[in-house]
Amino acid sequence: MSTVIDFSAAFPSGRAIKAAGHEGVVAYISPAREAWMKAKPLTKGKVDEYKAAGLKIAVVWQYGAGTAATSDVMRGAAGGRSDAEAAQKQLNQIGLAGHPVFFAVDFDITLNQWNATAVEYFKAAAGVLGKHRVGIYGHSRVVHWAMEDGVVATVAPGRVLGWVTRSWSAGATGRDYALLYQRVHNTPGPDGIQIDINDVYHQSWGHQPLTDTTPETAQLPSVTKRPGWRGDPTWLADALRAFGVKTVEEDGWRTRGNGDFLTIWGAMAHHTGADNTPTWLIRDGRADLKGMLSQIHLLRDGTAHITGQGVAWHAGKGSHKGLPTNNANYHTIGIEANSSGTSPWPAVQLDAYYRACAAICWVLDAPASHVIGHKEYSSDGKWDPGGIDMDAFRRRVQHYIDNPPFLAEENIMADFDKITRRYPSRVEGSDVTLRPVDALYMADANSFVARANTVEIIAALRDNTEALTRVEAKLDTLIGGN
Repeated sequence: MSTVIDFSAAFPSGRAIKAAGHEGVVAYISPAREAWMKAKPLTKGKVDEYKAAGLKIAVVWQYGAGTAATSDVMRGAAGGRSDAEAAQKQLNQIGLAGHPVFFAVDFDITLNQWNATAVEYFKAAAGVLGKHRVGIYGHSRVVHWAMEDGVVATVAPGRVLGWVTRSWSAGATGRDYALLYQRVHNTPGPDGIQIDINDVYHQSWGHQPLTDTTPETAQLPSVTKRPGWRGDPTWLADALRAFGVKTVEEDGWRTRGNGDFLTIWGAMAHHTGADNTPTWLIRDGRADLKGMLSQIHLLRDGTAHITGQGVAWHAGKGSHKGLPTNNANYHTIGIEANSSGTSPWPAVQLDAYYRACAAICWVLDAPASHVIGHKEYSSDGKWDPGGIDMDAFRRRVQHYIDNPPFLAEENIMADFDKITRRYPSRVEGSDVTLRPVDALYMADANSFVARANTVEIIAALRDNTEALTRVEAKLDTLIGGN
């Protein structure tokens, strides 16, 4: 089993870490809370040194001390947003812009504290970074709670971006659902620096950017209407996913753009001029027009790549009712769809186009009339999106605005919640009566507790079995020596 180390007192050299046989490091990107914490935050120089030594690098955010009163996560949603934004800023500076981040729960958190406050911290952090970049450090139970609540990244089926500490875990290691187990605390390590040693449970343990692996059946992102929104569309990825659009967040998209939006009016539809335009061109621009060319790049298979959330150079000169002349870039979200303009539009791409536009309008609480084609705005003779009747296009967009895909299940659940009839328990001797929804929640709670206990028991039994095997081997050696 390979190991990685974490440390805060000082930075061991890359050469010494490699010589000690460790695969990599989990380094802090949060500021130092106390003067002795010389390894906070990770620097660009150390990133370069560790990479040159062949080490892998994951990152963790923890500023607050290890108590409930001073913990980062007990600041709730506001803390999650603030810390995620600060983490992204530091990642940008050290050349790890797309890396996931472990956020630390470094105290013996209770389930009530998690449900009331800490879970909101992780939801908010995911709103900034994307859920596929949010991980958790803590005892075995809180990592499992985060997995059950779906607020951290899924790395593989049944395995999340979780880092379990030995502290407060009562012997459970998270072997079956986490990535790392902090097995040894505060021991002398490379260059004589105090380190923690962690066992690696999965080949992808947070040291590399992750694609969005949220299962299609997972709970959809929470989106809300934001009429009159002014500023960059921080909600763009969640909105697209909620409307069923397969979405890829390009590294650094939350900090990319040609300035900041003013009030967002709606969306403008384009085609790229070719069926195979690469995303990097939309993201970075071309020789005659540097900078991001649209916020969304829509591929032929219906996948939407979000290239940035700031202003993009997509509209050019023109005018339209509701938009300032020659200044639509600061008021519209651009969607560049791969198409020559004359080739047939794949049905899957068109459906994603309708859904993406509807998602933007739904959040803005705007009708489909706030979706226009470049050809309806341009004074430079633009004809994109070619081959699309924009009136018919808007009718399909309006259908999705009026019938958001994510509300269908909510409507069913709302009807279920209205059932007030109470049913008697089938447990002998019980006089309890329950509504169906109460029974469902109780069954789910019992199932969760049973599953969590079973996972921990199995992990503890496996560890005990391994320990007994080692003891038996030693006994055999001693007996054989006699």
